[in-house]
Amino acid sequence: MIIEIVGKNQSLVAYNEGELLFYSTIESNWFSRIIKIYNPYDVVALELKVDAFSYEILHQNKFMTKLISRINNEYMIFDNDKRLDIKSTYFIALNNNCNYFFEGIKTAHLKQKIMSFSTKFLLTINDENLEFLDQIIFHVLSIKTGFLID
Repeated sequence: MIIEIVGKNQSLVAYNEGELLFYSTIESNWFSRIIKIYNPYDVVALELKVDAFSYEILHQNKFMTKLISRINNEYMIFDNDKRLDIKSTYFIALNNNCNYFFEGIKTAHLKQKIMSFSTKFLLTINDENLEFLDQIIFHVLSIKTGFLID
């Protein structure tokens, strides 16, 4: 399955075959950012406060997030200490391409495409790993929102 994540005005929107899955918004000041992730019905799934050193979970809808307990650029811990690790596809991170791993097994691949003045990500996940789809989308929207080329 391929999920398209498109940048729009420092926010991100995730689609599956043209159908809206989730979208993010951002409020920022000099010291921190508040990122909110919504489902297609405008219900907040996850709200984070992001500063230079950490991601603090302010609110999450436990029916959508599987209770995320920790999130950062390198991993995400949720649902009874399950952990998704994120590793850059290159030793030196020249772009935002990365792979997601669960218990050492690759579950998904994120590839960034920069097209003229917009940013687009393609998230590829195998059918046997679809249980992680929403969590990976939440992670991408959490760490990439606000860092786009507009």
